[in-house]
Amino acid sequence: MVGVARERPGWDCFVNYRRATRVRNDLYERVLVDFSEAPDRVAFPVSRNR
Repeated sequence: MVGVARERPGWDCFVNYRRATRVRNDLYERVLVDFSEAPDRVAFPVSRNR
C-alpha cells in the first residue's frame, strides 16, 4: 500500500512497511523456489539471510 502525504509543497510517497515486508517475503520465497527448480543455474549458496 502506498499512501500520499502532503506535508510540504509537492507530493511525498510513503510505504506501509508491514505490507512491504510481506511482499518482500513473497518475492524471496518465489526466488528460492525458482533456484531450487534449476540448481545448475546457481553457483553460490542461496538462503534468505545471505
